[in-house]
Amino acid sequence: MMKAKKILTTTRTISAACITGLFVLVFSSCLKDKAPGNQNYSHSPALVGFQYLGNSQSDVPMVAGILGTPTDTFGLEVTLSVASLTLKSPVTLTISIDQNALDSFNAVNAALPNPIPPFVMMNSSLYTIANGGNVTINPGQQIVSVKISFAGDKIDFTQQNALAFQITNLKGATLATNLSTAILEVVQKNPYDGIYDLHIKTVGWGAYGIADGVSNDWGTNPPVGFVTTSITTSVFDLGYQPAFTAGGAETGFGATDPQFTFDPATNLLTAVVNLAPDDGRGRKFAINPAVTDSRFDPATKNIYMAYLMTQNGRPTQYIYDTLFYLGPRP
Repeated sequence: MMKAKKILTTTRTISAACITGLFVLVFSSCLKDKAPGNQNYSHSPALVGFQYLGNSQSDVPMVAGILGTPTDTFGLEVTLSVASLTLKSPVTLTISIDQNALDSFNAVNAALPNPIPPFVMMNSSLYTIANGGNVTINPGQQIVSVKISFAGDKIDFTQQNALAFQITNLKGATLATNLSTAILEVVQKNPYDGIYDLHIKTVGWGAYGIADGVSNDWGTNPPVGFVTTSITTSVFDLGYQPAFTAGGAETGFGATDPQFTFDPATNLLTAVVNLAPDDGRGRKFAINPAVTDSRFDPATKNIYMAYLMTQNGRPTQYIYDTLFYLGPRP
């Protein structure tokens, strides 16, 4: 179990059945060519690369950009290493489209047991990269953003849209070769996307210190986000299944990341699967068959879900979630 209540902006492991679910292009990981630390890099070359939070089976940083309106934009962020503190002159680079990176990812994905549909590079008429993708990092800067504007009303969301980027024309710094490319998945925000006041009741794991038969309020400081992963699926932005201890303290289950699928025609919950890799405990999710009205209410935007979590050697954990809609995610 995890005992932290925090909003995590992490990518999700790319497995046979899932794709990353980060809202914006915010990357923050070690640079392979020279990882930041306590060493003195005052005489080392500055390193530049796309960076990201979390882990991925792919060596390519990936995020999901969620379009809510035709005018939505995203910030593509480039991070300079610790050596930037001693940078004496500007670093320049270009964010270029890289078809090879997308082809390579699709090839790796196709070899998985249950591959996702291949990504399709978006036509250049559907987006605009500010300043032609040219970026300047000045002395003292760590993060530089590049805005990407989309013609959201012209995008075909029946396919797996993506943009693959490469850092080119770099001058004044050294390229972190393991973070020289990045892929942006572009998906349409679904009706369930938003922030919620989550109320949870769990039944079945009282013997393991989990609240049993009692409803608890996760609270709104901060509220829980329900994040688009496709037009019909969403995940908690926590990155795990939240719960409460028998004493009423907030907790969560490790090796869990439930994804919820809704039928857009009926608004009913149709599937719950675990996106997290199995750590040996075999934790899985499924809809509670005894509850037939797990659903999204389009009038109130509230969500009511009854589902099961199973684990090797333990009884079934029954989970009842009520998500009270508070508003759109920022």
